[in-house]
Amino acid sequence: LQPLHLVVRQPEKIAHHHPRQFGSLNHAGRAASSRLMGPDPRVDFSNAKSIRDLGFEAGRLMASYVHVLNHEDLYANVLSDKATLDDLLVGSYWYFGATNFRTKKVNEAVNAVGAWKKEESVIYRVFGDWKLICQIDPRWITTSTAYVMLRGGTLDTMGLVHLNSIDAKRKLAVASPLFLGAPDRGGLR
Repeated sequence: LQPLHLVVRQPEKIAHHHPRQFGSLNHAGRAASSRLMGPDPRVDFSNAKSIRDLGFEAGRLMASYVHVLNHEDLYANVLSDKATLDDLLVGSYWYFGATNFRTKKVNEAVNAVGAWKKEESVIYRVFGDWKLICQIDPRWITTSTAYVMLRGGTLDTMGLVHLNSIDAKRKLAVASPLFLGAPDRGGLR
């Protein structure tokens, strides 16, 4: 029996990639990570408003993500250049390998929800006649390097996203990244 969020295509196993495959790692906020990515990270969030507020607890949160990526069986649909808007289903999970995205106004000082309404604080890519927008909450960008890369205009990344909505009239799909990582181009070997 296939889970409902994977009914679009035959899902492929995406786990068991060594974390060194990613040059840097960015992930969803704490609520999404606990709810969607599996094991409770057992991190004391106290009054943290961003990952930087966590101090050493940020390492525990990152370790939880690495555990999920290396030890859990994750299944998702594979997003390729051939994907059409009709292939997508709200609530489904999509994995993409090294793919070039554009970035738009990812700013640390911005109110993410307000920015998303203006299609800002996002990365996006056009697939044929439709566009995928991935909403970025700058509070949960894990490293200074990732922050600089997300502000650079273009981003070569790989990741796993959860599809939030589809606007067929505007030919637009909106997703939340569960993780984004810079593909290792041999520099970590």
